[in-house]
Amino acid sequence: MIAQFRRSPSFRYYPTPDSSLIAKLPWPEHRLKPGDHVSDEASGSICHDIVSGKDATAVKVAQASGTDKSPTAFGSVTMADDKLTEGPEPSSKIIGRAQGLYASACQEELGLLMAMSYSFTDGIYNGSSLSILGRNTVMHPVRELPVVGGTGVFRMARGFALAKTNWFSMSGDAIVGYNVTVIH
Repeated sequence: MIAQFRRSPSFRYYPTPDSSLIAKLPWPEHRLKPGDHVSDEASGSICHDIVSGKDATAVKVAQASGTDKSPTAFGSVTMADDKLTEGPEPSSKIIGRAQGLYASACQEELGLLMAMSYSFTDGIYNGSSLSILGRNTVMHPVRELPVVGGTGVFRMARGFALAKTNWFSMSGDAIVGYNVTVIH
């Protein structure tokens, strides 16, 4: 018998008749060891990536010689220190920072290589973080990115983040919602 993975504000354990733990995730079954934690507490985090104006939270730090001629900005590298909030409004409560870099790594479409640490600075996850490393095809409605680790309550995390752009401006500013599922 396989238990369904459900969103929860607290840790969920899914025992099976043979005393192992199983999570039903959108990839083939993943068998966990007894004592593993399955959760998705970080669901609903909103990242505000602001590249324009005097209060920019993301800045281009490098580019290739042909980046300006590329329709996908291929070769550009941007460093970010974006707000993570509870909601999409700029005035929403700040719960952390999305810090790291992203680089345009695709010549055919706007595809970014992202290496980001989502560090929580408020609430019960204060001091904990999740690390995301992977490809983000930003023009797709929903993108899946791998969670490759974490700290604090998310130590040894693995899983995925689903990203969905809530708002995008012509200047490149974006508000992106993240729905994160991790095993830790």
